[in-house]
Amino acid sequence: MSQATRKLAKLVGTNIQERRKKLGLTQECLAEKIGVGQQSLSRMERGDIAPKLERLPDVAATLRCSVADLFRASGADDHALTRALEDALAGLNTREKEYLVRMTGDLAALLREARKSG
Repeated sequence: MSQATRKLAKLVGTNIQERRKKLGLTQECLAEKIGVGQQSLSRMERGDIAPKLERLPDVAATLRCSVADLFRASGADDHALTRALEDALAGLNTREKEYLVRMTGDLAALLREARKSG
């Protein structure tokens, strides 16, 4: 495994482990759901092996994230928050979304002001 592949495997493995723990799943439970052995999952989480590409959609679905999320470096929580906002807006019409955008902007300004006065 090349150094670049090793780094990528480690990143994906760390993200799998963090999401698994966040959902309260054991390695054994996740391994069963995605069709691998517990030892294989452990090796994936450590970055010793990379998950097979064809398995990634199942892993992501089980962990309630996108395949792209598995490749994001830590600190990419902003993207997850953005996706959560997008999910919250789903099903609203344009006028309702515009209203919420204005309200969110006003609330963000209030929060920034409160932080300044501290």
